[in-house]
Amino acid sequence: MCGFSIGMRALIFDPSGAYDIFTVTQVQDDALHLQHRDDKFTTAYNSGAWITEIASHTYYLNEAEHRLYHYDGYQSNLPLVDNVVDLRFEYFGEPIPPMLRKPVSDPVGPWTTYGPKPPPLGTNYSSDDWGAGENCLFQVVNGQQVPRLPDLSAGAPAGSLVPIPYNQLNDGPWCPGSTNDSGDTLPNRYDADMLRVRKIRVTLRVQVAPDSLRGVNPNGQTLFMNPGTAKAGNAYVPDQEIRFEVTPRNMNIGR
Repeated sequence: MCGFSIGMRALIFDPSGAYDIFTVTQVQDDALHLQHRDDKFTTAYNSGAWITEIASHTYYLNEAEHRLYHYDGYQSNLPLVDNVVDLRFEYFGEPIPPMLRKPVSDPVGPWTTYGPKPPPLGTNYSSDDWGAGENCLFQVVNGQQVPRLPDLSAGAPAGSLVPIPYNQLNDGPWCPGSTNDSGDTLPNRYDADMLRVRKIRVTLRVQVAPDSLRGVNPNGQTLFMNPGTAKAGNAYVPDQEIRFEVTPRNMNIGR
């Protein structure tokens, strides 16, 4: 049905920004059977929610093993590359917070410059812990819905991206909220500043395997994250570093 097949990973999300990930266990002509990894759901999904296939790729460094791993978010957690000694991610994003483009009561979107629209003024969703007319991106001030996130432009040229530090991506405000109507922490909550991200810079550093080809670092230089036993410069093979940037096409239109 609609291109879904057994074993496919699927993402369900709604206009509030809530989401959960499932696995397709059975496909019928007019229905899908889905299985969640546990019984902790972000919210109940009503008519109007969307479902799409998802491919999850998590890369991380096991520092003790000097090994890069790949996790598919479900079953597979496999080593990819040996002798990786450093892995860094830098995030760059939209400095201007989301803005309303039109009244949220308008039946046709888009309603915001990016991110989920807030509920209409006076409407409170019980599935999150924001007030009436508010969500993780918008708050009500003097009867008007205004941005909740700060402006990070600080004089930057129009259209430019700004660095977003790690601590700004895990301190809230939380989307779709911190807790549900029962007071339980939402399992898939995420920092609203994640919606700013437009580019990720990846830095990967590898070393030569034998200790005999790694020496002592000269003063003021770091040729080796893990110095070895080489005594002469003609036996050195310094660490190699590569840097590249990833920009999702649908998040960077017009830049």
